[in-house]
Amino acid sequence: MTAAPERIADYEVVETLVRPGAETYLLARPPQRLGLRSDLVTIKIVDGRHDQEAFRRVSEELRLFAAVTSPYLVKLYDAGSDDGRVWFSMDHYPIGSLAEPARFLTLQQRTSAVANAARGAHALHEAGIAHRDIRPANILLAEDHAVLADLELARFLLPGRTVTGSAPVADLEYTDPALIRGEPASRASDIWSLGLTLHRVLAQAPGYPGLAHQAGPLPMIRRMLAAGPEISSRIDPEVAAVIRACVAPDPSDRPATALALAELIEAL
Repeated sequence: MTAAPERIADYEVVETLVRPGAETYLLARPPQRLGLRSDLVTIKIVDGRHDQEAFRRVSEELRLFAAVTSPYLVKLYDAGSDDGRVWFSMDHYPIGSLAEPARFLTLQQRTSAVANAARGAHALHEAGIAHRDIRPANILLAEDHAVLADLELARFLLPGRTVTGSAPVADLEYTDPALIRGEPASRASDIWSLGLTLHRVLAQAPGYPGLAHQAGPLPMIRRMLAAGPEISSRIDPEVAAVIRACVAPDPSDRPATALALAELIEAL
């Protein structure tokens, strides 16, 4: 267990959680002022941003998220800046994420979790928000459902109104090449990410074989722009057809909404 500071603002930190990627997550006891029934919450430290602009963006993210109601979105509670660290608190999910679940998940459980995330994405889209960072690590697991989390990269669907920067190189696999070309985030780009997420959690293999072994971001981007992802032969043909629809080069050929995608996945 990694050592953790004793407190973040008025939260009592219990431990540092180990999760995929470079982000820092803390398990903490929430202050009474929040009036929560839960004894524990997760705090995310916003990596590499330590100024007022970072805090403004996190606060804006919370305001955006608070306007969206869905059982398939993680609950965000609070944000602040403490000793140079910008953070926000949210529900704690001890089962972990689809990227690193704390216990074995059946194919049906993994498939259902992606469908739940698609329903969460649809709720965001209906509020005019694109998530931009849908991937297995951002789908958290409860006992009977899953939620879409981590809106650090969320953006308005309206051009020119952004919340944060672009996705990290490690997560390029789930990024619609249209975003790499500079096109705005949209329902269609999140549907692409959901399709690649479904592929990864069912095939246990990347959609771009060998992509992770490239020397840097430019070879990775060239590979992604040159050809689409490859669907693993391990995946059932009916599921593969849904994934292919999600990553169709023409966005108009993809499922029209994330809700429609969720229903396609659930029908499987």
